[in-house]
Amino acid sequence: MNAPLAEQPTHHVFPWEAIGAPLSPNAVLHGPLLTHPLEGVRRIEEFYQASHAVAGSLQPRWSWNQGDDSLLLADQHIDKRPISSGFWLRRDPSGAVVEISHGLSPFPRLGPFHVAMRTRLEGFVPNAHWELDEATRVTSVVGEEGFPPFQLAEDVRFHSPLVDQPLEGADRVRRALAEATVVYGTRRYLFRCRAPGVFGSVWEAAVEGHIIRCVSLFFMNPAGEIKDIVACMLPYPALARVYFGVKERNSEKLGAAYFSV
Repeated sequence: MNAPLAEQPTHHVFPWEAIGAPLSPNAVLHGPLLTHPLEGVRRIEEFYQASHAVAGSLQPRWSWNQGDDSLLLADQHIDKRPISSGFWLRRDPSGAVVEISHGLSPFPRLGPFHVAMRTRLEGFVPNAHWELDEATRVTSVVGEEGFPPFQLAEDVRFHSPLVDQPLEGADRVRRALAEATVVYGTRRYLFRCRAPGVFGSVWEAAVEGHIIRCVSLFFMNPAGEIKDIVACMLPYPALARVYFGVKERNSEKLGAAYFSV
C-alpha cells in the first residue's frame, strides 16, 4: 500500500488493519500516552478500542512499506478538532506486526484525549504507565546525528507536535527547526525511508533525561523542496515537558492561538 491514502478512504479501529497485517501475539506498543510499553494482543487491542470510543476511527492519510517496516499517518478527532497519529509498525518474518510506535500531534489538543483514555483504561493499564518514571532517566547523550539541512519551499508548512496550528513560511519554519536542534540536541535514527515525494524517519532524543520518540514525514513539491512537515511524538508525559518549555520561550512571539493550553 505504497500510496497516498487520500485515494483510499478507509476507517479503522486498529492501525495494523490499515497496512493489511495481523497483530503478533507477542506485539509491543510504545506510546502514545504511556511511558511504559504495553505487551500482548489483548492489552493493545483494548487500548485501541478505547481510542476508537474516545476519538473515533483512525482515518489513514498516507502510508509506506519498506521491507518489514511501515510508516502510517492517520487522523482522529477530539472535541471535533483533528489530531494526527504517526505510526511506525514493524513486522516479523511471518508478516505480523510485532512492534508499534505511535506518536501524536498537536499537544495542545491532547489533554482531553489523555484524560478520557486514562479513565476508560483504569484498572486495565497500571497507573505507573501514565507517569514519567524518574528512575529511567538517561544520563548520557542518546543521539548520534544532528538535524540535517533542509531545502524549504517558501510556502512550507510545519505541522509541529507542539503548537495548535501549523507554522507557515520558510523563515518561520527554519527558526522552528533551528530551535529543535537546541531542544532535542543530537538524535538517534531508528528508521529512515524515501518514498515518492516523501522522506520519512523515526528518531529518538533525550529531553531532561527522558526519551522522546518522533515519527516525522517531509512531503516535497515537484521541485524537490519541502512543502509540508508532519511530526508526531511520544510519549505524552515527556512531550508535556517539551511543550511548556517551548511555550515559555515562544508564546509572546507566536501568540496564544499557537499555545492554547
